[in-house]
Amino acid sequence: MSAFVLIKCLKDSTRNSYRYKKFRLSDWWLDNKLTGIPRIIVGNCSEDGVVHRIVLLKTEDLPALAEDDWDPDVLINFLVSFISFMRQKVAEDTTAVYMFERKQWGNIHCSKLPEPASTFLPPWYTEKLFT
Repeated sequence: MSAFVLIKCLKDSTRNSYRYKKFRLSDWWLDNKLTGIPRIIVGNCSEDGVVHRIVLLKTEDLPALAEDDWDPDVLINFLVSFISFMRQKVAEDTTAVYMFERKQWGNIHCSKLPEPASTFLPPWYTEKLFT
C-alpha cells in the first residue's frame, strides 16, 4: 500500500479552518491509517472549482497539523469500541439490516430495520464472518 495515495480536493476557504483541522484531517488520517496509505494529495481549489495548488501531506504528519484538535489514540480506541459494539449487535441476527446512528454529543444507537426484500449479505459471507 506504500505506493498508493489518497486524493482530495479542498476549497481555499476551508483550508485553515477549525473544521478542517478537527474533522477533515482526522477523517483522512483514520482512512489512511486503516488502509496503510502513507500520503494524501490535496488539491486546493477556488470557489469555481479550479485547482491552483497541490499539496502533498504525509499521513503520519496529520495529527501535528491538527494542532491538538484531536488525538489519534482516541480515534483508534473509539473505532475498536464501535466495531466491537457493532459486531455484538449484528451477531444477534446476521440476516437483518441494522442502522447505527449517533445524535450530536450522544451515544450510538442501533436499530434493526424492517425485513428487507432480499438478504443484504450473501450467506457464505456471514457464515465465514461469524464463525
